[in-house]
Amino acid sequence: MRRRRRYAIRCACCGKETKAALPSAAVGTLFGPRIHALAIYLKTQQALSYERLQRLFLDLFGLTLSQGALMNMFSRTAAAFEEIRNTALTLLRAADVVASDETGMRIVGVNAYHWVFRCDCAVVHEADFTRSAEVVRRTMNGARPKVWLSDRYSAQQRHADSQQACLAHLARAVAQRLREDWSTSTPCSSIISSS
Repeated sequence: MRRRRRYAIRCACCGKETKAALPSAAVGTLFGPRIHALAIYLKTQQALSYERLQRLFLDLFGLTLSQGALMNMFSRTAAAFEEIRNTALTLLRAADVVASDETGMRIVGVNAYHWVFRCDCAVVHEADFTRSAEVVRRTMNGARPKVWLSDRYSAQQRHADSQQACLAHLARAVAQRLREDWSTSTPCSSIISSS
């Protein structure tokens, strides 16, 4: 790595500062395509947080990366995935059956939500700071499938002609009720019938 200094001068009359131009070798990123590819793979396929990515690069390669550097890598490569993402959105919006779920995550230390939308031939991921139905409306862009498959969270309701409750969520709710004291809990039959 080379350190470069840019000199600046300030006009004594008007106070305007003028800086030397950056040399062409200093423009862009210090990290090559393999580091970019590894960071994208680890973030998207292995779901590593920014903190874990930083630690991994430091432990394995002795490479100190800031979270800002990682975010810039992802921003620079986003355009390469835009066409594929648009195709996935088109397929999702044309599907008869859409399954959706959301879960908590952190974006730069702030609580946020990871939304997943899936049909038989496409999967779309959305990160947002809200868990509201607005994320679904924005993603579906007016499209209304025949069946919406999700948990019973209110933001996941009324986006299709019919609603299918996720069986895994129902099974988990029933198992929870079975573990609880029957005198203070809702009978299992009411969990299933309310879906």
